[in-house]
Amino acid sequence: MKKSEIHFWLFFFLLNFLLFLPRYILTQDSTSFFPFGFLQAEDWFNAFKYFFNRFNYDIFRITPDLVYVVSILYLFRSYLKITVASLLLTMFYLILLVYQLYYNAFEVIYHVNPLLFNDLHAINTGQHIVFEHISFSLILVFIGILSLIIGLFIAIRHFLKVLQQLTFGRVSLYIISGLAIVLLYSQFRYGFRYLPGLAFPNISASIVKNIHESLVYKRASQQIDANRLIAQNDILPVQLKKEPNIFLIFVESYGRYVYDNSSLTDRYVKNLRENESKLHAHGWSVASVLSTSPISGGISWVSYSSVLYGFNMKNQGLYNYFLDNDTLNEFIHFTKYFRKQGYKNYRLNAVYPHENLVIPWDKYSRFYAVDEWITFEDLQYNGKMYGFGPAPPDQYSLNYAVEEIIDTYSQPFTLFYITQNSHTPFCAPDSVSNNWRTLNSGSSIERPESVFIQKPNNEDYIKSIEYQIDFISDFICRSDSNNIFLVIGDHQPPHLTTENDGFETPVHIIAKDTSFISGFTEYGFNNGYIISSRDEIIHHEGIYSLFMREFLRNYANIDSLPVYRPKGIQIYE
Repeated sequence: MKKSEIHFWLFFFLLNFLLFLPRYILTQDSTSFFPFGFLQAEDWFNAFKYFFNRFNYDIFRITPDLVYVVSILYLFRSYLKITVASLLLTMFYLILLVYQLYYNAFEVIYHVNPLLFNDLHAINTGQHIVFEHISFSLILVFIGILSLIIGLFIAIRHFLKVLQQLTFGRVSLYIISGLAIVLLYSQFRYGFRYLPGLAFPNISASIVKNIHESLVYKRASQQIDANRLIAQNDILPVQLKKEPNIFLIFVESYGRYVYDNSSLTDRYVKNLRENESKLHAHGWSVASVLSTSPISGGISWVSYSSVLYGFNMKNQGLYNYFLDNDTLNEFIHFTKYFRKQGYKNYRLNAVYPHENLVIPWDKYSRFYAVDEWITFEDLQYNGKMYGFGPAPPDQYSLNYAVEEIIDTYSQPFTLFYITQNSHTPFCAPDSVSNNWRTLNSGSSIERPESVFIQKPNNEDYIKSIEYQIDFISDFICRSDSNNIFLVIGDHQPPHLTTENDGFETPVHIIAKDTSFISGFTEYGFNNGYIISSRDEIIHHEGIYSLFMREFLRNYANIDSLPVYRPKGIQIYE
């Protein structure tokens, strides 16, 4: 093999392997660098299958996209204008690489089939947060990316010059013949499907399919009959004989991972027992169950919106459709129901404000029936900040907000809050303070750097979950005896779970009214914090009807209870 051929094949394989580097980096804890799995196959047939489709996400894969493009360039090499061809091939390659970064990140983190219609909003929000503060390290990243693009263009230009003068020898023809055979077989066996483990995936076909399905899904969402959803909702205002305050607290990243990971379970259960004893000592009762969230690893708003509305929001695209349109203005969801009963709805958002991220407060107020927001600026906080956002200690945020509400408002209220200190990268206070006011100390705000690309460890995760259970239990023990608390995990923790770990999260309903709490055993709830039996699993979209049945049974004058819809109202007929 001539030197020019060696240069060609080295660069050709390097270009291919680089496209599969993102998936390897994201899954390197469970992936070996070299695909030796075929050596462990039971027979030749399984070894053959492993060569074409394997769940060891190594980089040693070939995409037909580059094979086809390079073949066309070789056939028309005598007509090539090197600079123009280099620019086009560089752009094409960058599209493939960026798509690989996007597709694999969403699939690994959120455990969903990536769809641009659903994901563009999350990508846009993320870039606003990331690029808000141009630090020196970020400048270095920009320089690195620019250098990579320039270097890629120079390398591709050299590659095409080699290609233009290249004549393949016998060894190269053998390689070409082998590639043709395996690509044809893979195409015949798997078609244009973009399976995670494919060794010869067609990336451009996946891009085209993604765009097509996004357009189809967009059209389908626009044809949803909102009147049919409204007509199905039988949870209507009635006369209440008692008006307890309602706390809807979503615990960020609180998933069944705490039960399924053997290194966490004993510690987690011990913490639950300790907090359950404190609650019982103060007269509080707890009912708990696992519930299937519509999402995993992120996009919390899809999760808690499914709970509030009582139907599965499914994904970002459908959520955006409902949020951006007035079709559900007449739909009586969770907080709108209590507003109609004379409650005032508060929403606590303790995240430090981002200058580049414009929050449509009016739109969210309409969508969630928020009467008053309590934001970071209202908390008058100058102490240490934590993790994502960053944000104050959740203990401070919740206590301050409720104190302000009680001082200024005497009627029943609901308070919605999604905790912050258990958000990835799981940076939480070491312990709960005996006096939450002492947390607001210091003359300046500390903003610790959050590392999102680095996989978190179990110790940081379980510490953050313990903190959440500790501070919520402490808050409940000190709160008014007529309060009712719904404590719900929004989704499984990102980066720590895989697609095989499920979408279930713990749900705890807490009150002093034992007859109210005991009613939830009918739906599979366990008594206490600990979910000892996990045979019964509910759904987030079923929580609204489930909760309202028991609430109205105990606190309303009503002849017939609303229907319990285990999987919520169905969006499509």
